[in-house]
Amino acid sequence: MKAIEELMSRRWILKKDDSALFYMIKDNLKEIKKFMQEKLGYIIVINPQMIKLEKIPGKAEAWMGIQEFQSVREYQMLCYVLMFLEEKEKEEQFVLSSLTEYVHAQFSEESFDWTNFTARRQIVKVIKYCVSQGMLIQTEGDEERFTQDISTEVLYENTGTSRYFIRNFVRDVMEYEKPEDFENSEWINVDEDRGVVRRQRIYRKLLLSPGVYRNDDENEDFLYIRNYRNQISHDFEIYFNSTLHVHKTSAYISVDEESSMGKSFPANNTISDLILFVNEKIVRKVAAYKLKPLSDEKIYMEKDSFLRLCENAIQPYFEKLPKKYREQGKKQLAVNVMKEMIRYGFIEESDQVLIYPIVGKITGGMMEREGEI
Repeated sequence: MKAIEELMSRRWILKKDDSALFYMIKDNLKEIKKFMQEKLGYIIVINPQMIKLEKIPGKAEAWMGIQEFQSVREYQMLCYVLMFLEEKEKEEQFVLSSLTEYVHAQFSEESFDWTNFTARRQIVKVIKYCVSQGMLIQTEGDEERFTQDISTEVLYENTGTSRYFIRNFVRDVMEYEKPEDFENSEWINVDEDRGVVRRQRIYRKLLLSPGVYRNDDENEDFLYIRNYRNQISHDFEIYFNSTLHVHKTSAYISVDEESSMGKSFPANNTISDLILFVNEKIVRKVAAYKLKPLSDEKIYMEKDSFLRLCENAIQPYFEKLPKKYREQGKKQLAVNVMKEMIRYGFIEESDQVLIYPIVGKITGGMMEREGEI
């Protein structure tokens, strides 16, 4: 269903940007709400200017952060910008200096100075993100000049949507002590291993995580998928144009090629192609008994060995890559590929590299090289 795909793919649907889509979703709201609330526990926020689906993961993943941000300070700045906008009326205008003064004041206990280029670069990145998400309208000036000249002024207009950026919590977040507290906040005082809560958690994991695996922490969830696979498969096929795959120790959702729902892999870029080559190399090594999965189908490798595997996988295609990738060199490119695989949830890195079974589901290559494993 296109309406659900759009709600899953976007932070929100703004009426001013796409009124046809806004009304199309509104017309189908009753059916969408029923499924979202029953199977996923998601609520839909709707007002005269926007529609937003509150997408809460069953398990937090690395890729779920704001990809434009590279530091904790940028997230801090974003929160301060949201606090600043909270005091502004819809369509109220303000200048850049009033915003930067407010943000600077919030960092009063730290060493923080707008004369530092990095700090100016960070606030510009945050503001640009707010503009891209429809929380601000830039009406006059260019904030990029602020990175070179702190006296630069830019005029903005508050759209009012920033008040819906962060979801409401049933408890004071200052009471939370670990990331899992945010994941479980809406299920406080509820037995998470029973009934509707378990169903919602599992549907969320299937929808928003690369895979659901059988292990000590999630074994009950995996058994639920196996026991109710027909109903789950039907729901995902009807509402998300996708297919449920259940294996011995893992379960996945694969979307149809025509689906436009959210973030999926492979993306249409070179780094995704390189990951496919690495996945193919891993599968071939397993077939040749050079890598041995454990009973849960996961593989552990030393980091240096995994990076060498990445380099070897990239080698046959290296000269065909775009210039910006060749300039990185094979060693650095292998490191960047590993980072992307971590972000996608294909592997984890600690003392060793943990390779999840999903790598065997998504592989690719451009050529066969005789005798190569």
